[in-house]
Amino acid sequence: MCRTERVGMTQHRDSMLAESIVEAKLHTGDLRQAALAEKIAKVVKSQDTIEYWKSGPYLLNFMRNYDLRRKFDSWSKTDPGPLVRALKVARSQLLNFDSINKYHEVAPANARMRTLFEDTIEKGLWRLLWMPPSLPYSTPRGNYQGVGPVTKSLVFSSWNMVPDMIAGLCSYEAERRMVTRRGDSTKYNELSEAFRPLMRFNKSRDGIPSGMPTLLWLFPSPTLAEVIDPLEISLRLGGGKPVLQRTLMAEARARCNRLLDTLPPGKPGKRPDERWYWAAIALLDVRRLGRWCQDRDGWAAVYSNQAESDSGTDEDSATAFREHLYRFISATEDSFDLGPRPKDLANVIAELAVAGPGTCSLRALKRISPELAYDDPLILSGAARIAEGFRTLFNIPATIALLRRGSGKRYWRTALDHSIDGNIQALLDEQTHVLLESQGLMNKEPHERVAGVSEVLADSLSLLPSRVRVQDVRPRRGRIRPRDFTIRCRFALRFGGLIDERDSSVTRADTVREAFNSPFRPFVLASTSVGQEGLDFHTWCHRVVHWKLPPNP
Repeated sequence: MCRTERVGMTQHRDSMLAESIVEAKLHTGDLRQAALAEKIAKVVKSQDTIEYWKSGPYLLNFMRNYDLRRKFDSWSKTDPGPLVRALKVARSQLLNFDSINKYHEVAPANARMRTLFEDTIEKGLWRLLWMPPSLPYSTPRGNYQGVGPVTKSLVFSSWNMVPDMIAGLCSYEAERRMVTRRGDSTKYNELSEAFRPLMRFNKSRDGIPSGMPTLLWLFPSPTLAEVIDPLEISLRLGGGKPVLQRTLMAEARARCNRLLDTLPPGKPGKRPDERWYWAAIALLDVRRLGRWCQDRDGWAAVYSNQAESDSGTDEDSATAFREHLYRFISATEDSFDLGPRPKDLANVIAELAVAGPGTCSLRALKRISPELAYDDPLILSGAARIAEGFRTLFNIPATIALLRRGSGKRYWRTALDHSIDGNIQALLDEQTHVLLESQGLMNKEPHERVAGVSEVLADSLSLLPSRVRVQDVRPRRGRIRPRDFTIRCRFALRFGGLIDERDSSVTRADTVREAFNSPFRPFVLASTSVGQEGLDFHTWCHRVVHWKLPPNP
């Protein structure tokens, strides 16, 4: 964005950039933060704290290896009395785990931080799992309705503590709203227990695979991808504009009914046979995809490889997936008898056609590799890998908390609703188109294009929450003994290598950059000068924030 040749190519010689001077207004609590920092500095005989205070709140909680914090730690051990008295008076100006564990609101307590909140969280980004696509095929609904022009934000600061502050405080506030939006009383440290992954391959008590809807949700259906294309419907019925969502779904249902008319009607009975939801797709596709479904190097290999790297799957999980897959294939056998169809069968199949991650990924990959057939094993595996990434995204506890509360539907149906509302097909079409050029795949062979794009997309979707370490420095019994706790980060991240939430692996800086260059979270990326070394961050980000510029240009 600073290349000199770009200046001469623009009419107003502005390099396509617009500088926006934002007035960050002070609140009373901000001044209390300044007073506390100054009082601590005087006690420990440290330097002026004004520049620290201007750059971030809760300094003692986030500071590492700064002169003020080193002297604070030293005085805490040798002469804690004056510090204890200062901290007791200003307890509300400090972060503490007890308050965070109850999901109490944490004030930004800093003019710049508050302005960043207003530009991101207050604009409704906490309700979204991805940025709205530039060219939606249907009118956005649900969480995406009414969201104005939004963008990701890239924040640069010369202070090393600022990226942790931004990542921790922005992510906490976004998660707090996601979890407590309907009055939930879940504790912060119990979120994973309260909202366990719902997109799983479980078994019933009698050993029958019960996660068939998850398999269906992931399945890349060539028939649905060909016959019911949201882009084609939008172009035909929208007159150049996004169609109404009800118009799109009505056309999709009509086409589904025509597909279902080609299948056996099912035997008469008193109760609808819910196996129809996945058996109908199997009957439409599996004879065509039998080899890919059953081959050791086909779908089973995609699941095992992706789940192992993302979720630490074990052999039992891989076995459960294969058992679900065998049951899916069994629907094509002559001995497989189905009862009456559910009344909403066409509606469910239409939702899967319009917003099923596997089918939508298949369409998107087909658009960038038109030479390949819909049932080519490599394009199917690429779509399945992207779909596995979506399963990781929708299995994150905070995502479940956001979507499930107040919904009377099963979770996989709720996930479909969110994907329809957020135009998942338009989103994937846009991102695959962009990745072709950004990954240098334009002139590659079709299979290389599919493999490269699906790998980057799956990785950006599969990024798990990371953690920022914070210290609780409140005095206890006349002593100061800092206690570490962590804040989960997904809405905002620090650029660089990260420890993820499982505490068992490190997320590489390249993976963080790929996630930020995707439409998915993080929506805010904070960096020191390490992020200024000729790296591209502009794919979905149109805002660069200079938080605290380094003194040397």
